[in-house]
Amino acid sequence: MSSLRGLSLVINNLQRPIPRDTGYLSNLQIFHVYGNLLNGLILPNVEVFAGAVNEFTELIHVSLSNASKHGVIKLSYNNLTGKVRTSLGQLQGLYMINFEINSLGRNISGDLMFLDFLVNCTSLQVFSFEDIFLGGEFPKTIDNLSTSLAIFGLVHYMIVGSLATGLENFVNLSLLSLDNNSLRGSIPESLGHLRRLQGLELNGN
Repeated sequence: MSSLRGLSLVINNLQRPIPRDTGYLSNLQIFHVYGNLLNGLILPNVEVFAGAVNEFTELIHVSLSNASKHGVIKLSYNNLTGKVRTSLGQLQGLYMINFEINSLGRNISGDLMFLDFLVNCTSLQVFSFEDIFLGGEFPKTIDNLSTSLAIFGLVHYMIVGSLATGLENFVNLSLLSLDNNSLRGSIPESLGHLRRLQGLELNGN
């Protein structure tokens, strides 16, 4: 199986950690394990890791620093806890990240500082962190995120302060979703310059 490039094991009853031997599949690029009971490490060589609806708890850890090829990480509906690791910024080819419905963050100031490191991910297009426990204010560096961003979602948090300045830099943004936070102030007129924006969701602020 040394030539294997794609492995899909969606909606089975697979349990326990992903075997470390799987990491020796050096040509593996796509790994789909949606809808199982898996936990354990991220494979270091894959471009697409689709692991939503499992029991991953420590994926945002040491293994990420060895995963420079990751382009897509989907880990919604898992048991991820603690701080969002700044090592995500080492994934310079990352273009989609989805960590919805987890227990990341502590609802305190500083939870969003990992965004400072995502400025290295210059190909990032989809950022979806909805229904987890991030708090604090937007860091000033948020306007340095990828201009390729098309979807940016931070929903159901304790994000405070005003709507981040510099959002007009995201010229490819089609959806900005910041529902159910504690944002205050006015909506920046500069958002009117986002000609591709189709959805602006600011409910419950």
